[in-house]
Amino acid sequence: MKYENFCKITDGVYKITDSSVPFPDNVPAVQAGTTAKISDSSDMSFRVRVDNVTPQDFEAYKSYLANSGYTLVAQNKIGDNIFASFENEENSVHTYFCPVFSHIRVMAEKNRHYSLCEDGEQTAEPAVFASTISDRTFYTRLADNTFVIIDGGWRLQDMRDFKRDVLFGGFVKELQKICGMEKITVTAWFITHPHLDHATFLEGVHLYGYDKYFDVKRIIRNSPVCDDIPISKWTPSASLTEGAKNNYPELELNDFGYALVLEKAYKRWSNTQIIKARTGMKFTFSGMDFEIYLTPDDTTPATTINGLSLLIMQSYNGRKILWTGDMSTFAGDIALKMYGDCLRCDAVQIAHHGWGGAGSFEFYRTCNAPVQLWNNSEYGFKYADSNQGYGKTEVSTLCYDMPCCKRHVFCGGIRMEKLPLTGEMYCDFEERFKL
Repeated sequence: MKYENFCKITDGVYKITDSSVPFPDNVPAVQAGTTAKISDSSDMSFRVRVDNVTPQDFEAYKSYLANSGYTLVAQNKIGDNIFASFENEENSVHTYFCPVFSHIRVMAEKNRHYSLCEDGEQTAEPAVFASTISDRTFYTRLADNTFVIIDGGWRLQDMRDFKRDVLFGGFVKELQKICGMEKITVTAWFITHPHLDHATFLEGVHLYGYDKYFDVKRIIRNSPVCDDIPISKWTPSASLTEGAKNNYPELELNDFGYALVLEKAYKRWSNTQIIKARTGMKFTFSGMDFEIYLTPDDTTPATTINGLSLLIMQSYNGRKILWTGDMSTFAGDIALKMYGDCLRCDAVQIAHHGWGGAGSFEFYRTCNAPVQLWNNSEYGFKYADSNQGYGKTEVSTLCYDMPCCKRHVFCGGIRMEKLPLTGEMYCDFEERFKL
């Protein structure tokens, strides 16, 4: 359910006018510019966009929050964009100023006391691994031998062809092999967007009993309001869906309404922080940074759910990796305007598996990354689809052939490929497969 017309500005605060709406009330309001929109941001939160404002207006709003009893708990700056998070006993307010659009955004929610940083004993070599069992998933091993995972799921074709002991069991064994432990500690699990092929593992992990192998400390996502999620124009064949359903009768296997399915699944992790990602948030785990560059707060309304993907910049030891999920061209254009050269990185994930509508060539040219990461198998990108992929999708074909690219890393290979975050990223062939 999407709430409408629930708030007005009264006496300098955002006043909730409908008592049945579970949003934070009396949040200090921006006192400058033009309030363009106040809207439901899901998870009992709302967002505000205020146009025609200046950096001075943003500083004045931060001061107003502080003078209203809110404490500054985090701040960040990416390029000329300024971000700040405040909280009091009841509410959290995340706000930022974007000079290229001359607007301030405000996101308010009930205070959940998130933990944005964590350090552990350094016992492992930090590296990124391309999953062999899921051609949609990358793992980052932190210096403390725990993980940050980006997405985790399968195509319906995989679920039709392989049973849970192969897919779910293989997912567990792969992580155990990397960390050398039976119990897998996930410091943070990012879900870029609520699509079946990006999040099936988290839907089914409890249903199939694999949760006993995991300690998941944080799930970080920004599930949009269901009414804001465009209905996919792609419909799988009945035989494909039926085949997958035969192997996985407990799972939904339907992208429509999948955000709600996942929210129920997340809550099964009783000791896990469920964090709503906000643009400009910075997480630091064992010396590795993860900055949120885009969320649905920036890209709603979108024409596809792919356009609501998180955009995440990972940084360690002077190296940067940009994770794009299934980012759309529309979202990529917003990022280009907001961040410009701040998108430059050492590795970039080519969005949407190398299929169509996954960002402009200008976006990837600005990234200028010598390593390209593909959440697709090499066979899948080059040969599996007669209409999409190498030689058929213009942007991803141009990206694949970019002179700046020295290495391609694909998921779904026969051997698990490693991208080291210390030393040489373009290491020789055999070094790429050493854990």
